[in-house]
Amino acid sequence: MPRSIPRIVIVGVCGSGKTVLADALTRRGYNARAMAQEHSFVPGMWRAHGQPNVLIYLDATADTVNRRLGRQDWTPAVLAEQRRRLADAHAYCDLYLATDDLDEAAVLTRVVAFLAAGWPDVDTTSAPVEPSAGSSRDFWRQRCRGKRGKQAGRGA
Repeated sequence: MPRSIPRIVIVGVCGSGKTVLADALTRRGYNARAMAQEHSFVPGMWRAHGQPNVLIYLDATADTVNRRLGRQDWTPAVLAEQRRRLADAHAYCDLYLATDDLDEAAVLTRVVAFLAAGWPDVDTTSAPVEPSAGSSRDFWRQRCRGKRGKQAGRGA
């Protein structure tokens, strides 16, 4: 994958849609990877393969996780512990997206629109093309001050 295509890491609680989103983005030609950091005690695990260009944090409530995973044992306390383990990633995420009221297509649409805003040369209808020199990782760093990024869905 060309270095100019943004490296995207997706973190979040179990059942929030990380794997589905990473697979959908990969099929579109993005360099996306789901990181199961919610199970790790290593705060910066999302950096395991180098600093990503884009860090996406997906979230969901216990009711949503139980429904999606066909379970009944996920409690707010279980998710609170996962969110504690994800606190570093949440602090640095470029996009926070609560997925409770979104289906897979809606999550993908919102993320692709977010990526297109940062890499305006990307064709969002097919595989991405290489961005121009002005739309790079530095763009995200300059654009996102303090918390680094945008919030979508529920508040941080």
